[in-house]
Amino acid sequence: MSTKIQQHSQPRVQVEAQRLENLLRRRKRLGRKNKSRSQIVQEWLECQTSSAEFLSKATTLQHISVTSRRLLLDHPHKKLYDGREILLQWEKTPVRQEGMFRTKSHSNIQLKEGAKEIESWLFSLAIYILWKKESNCTEALALCSKAIGLTSTHLNTYATMSPRSHADKEDNEDKKLSLKLLLTRLQKYETMIAGECVQSRVSDESNQTSSSKCIHKQRLESLRKRMEYNKKKLDSLHEKMDFKASMINLSLKDIANERSTSEFR
Repeated sequence: MSTKIQQHSQPRVQVEAQRLENLLRRRKRLGRKNKSRSQIVQEWLECQTSSAEFLSKATTLQHISVTSRRLLLDHPHKKLYDGREILLQWEKTPVRQEGMFRTKSHSNIQLKEGAKEIESWLFSLAIYILWKKESNCTEALALCSKAIGLTSTHLNTYATMSPRSHADKEDNEDKKLSLKLLLTRLQKYETMIAGECVQSRVSDESNQTSSSKCIHKQRLESLRKRMEYNKKKLDSLHEKMDFKASMINLSLKDIANERSTSEFR
């Protein structure tokens, strides 16, 4: 009976996040022979049950906070840019009560394989709810900027890692591809929400005082600069990734040459 109650109390967004985690764990268990990580993530994103349009009908921001606390591992340093801490901002239940419901099975559901992808996906869902459900373009746009920055940081982490083998290199590339799928979605949201913010502000300008108009112009200028900064940051990330890939390829060629030389001798 208690198991049924716990399953019933799980938000739909948590069920979908665990579904992706299980798919990725199954792939790892089977030896990664059938589908790549990015293919699994893409198919999961395209599924109706994990779409923002479907989930937003019965999902609240508090559900996203609850799911984040249950599934995402706590950051050891609790830095301000920690995605989990940002996603917990809508939680209404005091943190101290969480331990009352924590069990051994609860700790086992925390994400190990798909944590970074699911973190970015939770951000995209929260952005969609703020934008479409609560009509709060300003907060949605601000959250977009944070989510893009965090996802770009995750990408940069994989780009700067030095693989120990060819298999590790392929695995890192696959992880980057899956994160790029989510980064593309976040960038699309940012562009669309920014457009709506501009339109709504322009339509309201006729009813504003001159001082209010000045404030609006400053906000729009700030928005433009923020989008330019994100673009430059992504361009820089791509350059670093290309440079790192070139260095790895050169290193592999040197190793191959050394081996062939030693064998010839």
